[in-house]
Amino acid sequence: MPRRTDKKTRLYSMNDLKKLRLIKLLTQKRGLNLAGVKMILEMIDDIDRALREFEEELENLL
Repeated sequence: MPRRTDKKTRLYSMNDLKKLRLIKLLTQKRGLNLAGVKMILEMIDDIDRALREFEEELENLL
């Protein structure tokens, strides 16, 4: 969720912009509906979370 300034202008992070570009690609170029996009975004989050956990465990082993 983008932050807002005192004047209610949205401030998008680089991650927000990357996610918006991915949504645009998936809907306009690949023809996915929003339910499909949601599933893909959730899978990406799950993979990112698993990767972070793996890296932490690997760090603890070294």
